[in-house]
Amino acid sequence: MLKQKHFIFLGLLICASTSAMADSSYNKFKNSTCPDVVTEKADALFGAGSGDITSCISVREDLKIVVALNNKDINSRNGKGQQVLNVKNIVADYTENYAMESGKDFKVVVVGYGAGARWLLSDDAYMLNFGVENPSDDIVATLLSTGVKVFMCQNTMKGNGWVSSDLIPGVEMVPAGVTAVIDFQNRDFTYIAP
Repeated sequence: MLKQKHFIFLGLLICASTSAMADSSYNKFKNSTCPDVVTEKADALFGAGSGDITSCISVREDLKIVVALNNKDINSRNGKGQQVLNVKNIVADYTENYAMESGKDFKVVVVGYGAGARWLLSDDAYMLNFGVENPSDDIVATLLSTGVKVFMCQNTMKGNGWVSSDLIPGVEMVPAGVTAVIDFQNRDFTYIAP
């Protein structure tokens, strides 16, 4: 009976210290100073005082993100690839709200494989495969121009009969998208499949 009480007490102690650490971590995030542009936008878009209850990111340098484009989901409002839009939003948040510089303060790498690889096809190749122009090619081209590195999975290419000339100019290739994502994670990139 005594041993069971010790385990329960130890369990409560671990839960309490984990909760305290989580609260401490949250408070550091909550107290991050927002740039004026962020608080002004919040007040304008969501009502007076919204800037006061807006939390901003605290880490603003040496960020490394690897994003998987691995699904064909479309944004219902604008017909663009949802994952491609999310990458655009990541880059826009860092550059517009925090005045961070792509390639210096943050690095974003995109790996397309499976159903999401379609977003990396040129309009001609997309038309041949899906009967319409690529609705996201303009976003991919803009991302490339801002220094985002974009890679296409050769396994996916093989499975679909695609060749390098089918890709949007500037898109590079990796032998396997999934292992490339793992490799980037092993190089301290934070993984996201938005």
